[in-house]
Amino acid sequence: MVKYIIKRLLLVFPVLLGVSFIVFAVMSFAPGDPVTMILGEQAPVEAREQLREELGLNDPFFTRYFNYIKDALHLDFGESYRSQRPVFEEIFARFPVTVKLAISSIIVAVLIGVPLGVLSAVKQYSILDTINSVMAMLLAAIPGFWLGLIMILVFSLGLRWLPPNGISGWTSYILPTISLSLPVAAQILRLTRSAMLETIQQDYIRTAKGKGATKRVVIFKYALKNALLPVITVIGMQFGTLLGGTVITETVYAIPGLGTLVVNAIRTKDTPQVMAAVLLLSVVFCIIMLIVDILYALIDPRVSARYSK
Repeated sequence: MVKYIIKRLLLVFPVLLGVSFIVFAVMSFAPGDPVTMILGEQAPVEAREQLREELGLNDPFFTRYFNYIKDALHLDFGESYRSQRPVFEEIFARFPVTVKLAISSIIVAVLIGVPLGVLSAVKQYSILDTINSVMAMLLAAIPGFWLGLIMILVFSLGLRWLPPNGISGWTSYILPTISLSLPVAAQILRLTRSAMLETIQQDYIRTAKGKGATKRVVIFKYALKNALLPVITVIGMQFGTLLGGTVITETVYAIPGLGTLVVNAIRTKDTPQVMAAVLLLSVVFCIIMLIVDILYALIDPRVSARYSK
């Protein structure tokens, strides 16, 4: 297992290299001029050229990319074009907000999706199963921004129970968490139901029933444990997606998170800020998937035995 973890950690470096190249290329060839964003359109030509030289924008693309990688290997990710401060200062100031929002959303999604998915599989073709399936398809199809706006209209402007925007306390996380968790819960519900239906038809489940095991033991000890393997993968991927994909929700609720920071940096072609944020999210996503693989081994002995070999 230790060797496997080391190998997975080593694979992070080529992944980060590929991600950095793609993002750097997109930011370099996208329309717009960062010098104009910084100095404005009325700035003198001499000042514009001097700033371009200072930022290294006159160098060829590959020269600028290699210089960036060389500095990044020394943990120097540059300064933001807008604030003129190290890029990670603003990222670390906003990242905890996004992490809290993503963690709370994935917890709520799991608490809703997994139990309802198991219940739908056990009560297949019942009224409850039909209601769960219809609600799952409905929530999966609803756009996130529309759901967020409706919840603001109902619970903030109408009932005045919760704050409509910003982060003023723990109550400010309730509406964004629900907006993010419900579509994810719908996906987890459908996957859990499918995995459970496939698992309860296996031979070892019939054997357990034949030996006199109770229905509760068969479901929670044998079926659920094996059905959770694909569900854990989806939960890990959804958590990584929530960390980097809360842009719309953060915009709707005016949350000062990492998503809004990246969007504003893209608009102003703040390449160092975008690169640092994307690389941080890539590292976090790789770590999450490594944790998912370790959980695989803890749940399924067959996986653990393969890792040991």
